[in-house]
Amino acid sequence: MKKFLLSALLIWPLFAHACSFAPGYKPFKPAVASFQAKLDGDRIALLPAPRVGAIRLRRGTASPGSSCDDAGSLVLELNWPKSSVYKLKDIGFYFRVVGGKEPDRIFPSGPVTGTIDGRTVRFFFAWLDGHPSGQTPLKLDVEVFAVNKARRTGAVRRFRIDEAVHKADLAESLPGTEYRTARTKIIAAGWQPDYRKATVEWNRLLQEWYPELHDCASDRPVCAMFFRREKGSCLKVIVRGEVPALYWVDHVARECDEAR
Repeated sequence: MKKFLLSALLIWPLFAHACSFAPGYKPFKPAVASFQAKLDGDRIALLPAPRVGAIRLRRGTASPGSSCDDAGSLVLELNWPKSSVYKLKDIGFYFRVVGGKEPDRIFPSGPVTGTIDGRTVRFFFAWLDGHPSGQTPLKLDVEVFAVNKARRTGAVRRFRIDEAVHKADLAESLPGTEYRTARTKIIAAGWQPDYRKATVEWNRLLQEWYPELHDCASDRPVCAMFFRREKGSCLKVIVRGEVPALYWVDHVARECDEAR
């Protein structure tokens, strides 16, 4: 473990300008030959329109080529009707922009699936967005509809993505982004690393790079970073990754565990 950690820290400078987003969707693959139609009573079940849940939008903050700062991102949740006999694992979704102008291609042309949690599926999309001085307000009319493994499509749901309504705050905009980029934004927003001397040797080594590191799991590549600002408020950033230079933000909480 120590040898791996030292190697990871040594290659840190090689990634000083790298940018990587965690995948937020994957292609949905039809399987026509093995597909078996689902029945709703004595009729073949149709695919209903999904319901649109949370929408969180982040615009780029730098000119192209500025690591992740030049990227825009969109977190989108769809809720699948309880009345449907189809499970989310058996379907994909098409997204089509039918109104407004995209700054760059946001949605893939083919059907995709995302992270499934019960009857909710979450997607993360990113695109080259550039500096705010070159942006126009983002307002898009989008259609989404499901598709099954026989390539049969379902009812359409139309919704709007409006920058004025859906622009995420700092904490909401961080999941899926490179941690070094997220860290810069957190500190710029007035948060300070909350240093607490680690009791484990390799965590102390990591604190030389990230003094805010609170703890890392022993069985998986997950670490918690703590930040504080006035009035004792705390921000806990959970990061994932095998190599410190490539950590990315999994999620953010607005409170921290006090117990070590």
